[in-house]
Amino acid sequence: MGQLYKTVNLVQEMKKQAMIDELVKMGIIKNPAALEGKDYHDIKQLLAAALVKIESPENEWF
Repeated sequence: MGQLYKTVNLVQEMKKQAMIDELVKMGIIKNPAALEGKDYHDIKQLLAAALVKIESPENEWF
């Protein structure tokens, strides 16, 4: 059970880093170190919100 937990955490950390890289590439954030305290789910939500705002101009309200 411990190995599964470590693997899931490692995969989430890798996905988190990929999402941070995507946010930097999109120009949403300038300093990736500012997101170090955030967890995987917070960054996933931030990326989703950024993608919705970029892809849908009518969603400029948030």
